[in-house]
Amino acid sequence: MRCSACSWTMCASLTPGRLPLRAFHEEGGQGVISAAISSICRAALACMGYPDASVSVDFDDFIIAGTDSDKSQMLAEVSAGLVLGWMYLQRFYG
Repeated sequence: MRCSACSWTMCASLTPGRLPLRAFHEEGGQGVISAAISSICRAALACMGYPDASVSVDFDDFIIAGTDSDKSQMLAEVSAGLVLGWMYLQRFYG
């Protein structure tokens, strides 16, 4: 996608394909995502009048966990007596 106000081309390839997240990470997917995010940010900044802006993207070691793993962990904590049962019900069933 090209910005109409400048010559920057946005990278639209943010989708890592159909690889699982772990495989995507192990195959250097962070570099692809970092480059795509940087490209989009530089294009947006150029459109706002900052064509020479420097952009860097840093990833931390945050692990994305799904609802199922959160439920399993909290059920284990309920079973161990660390969390009250009503807290589990409130969190996942309202």
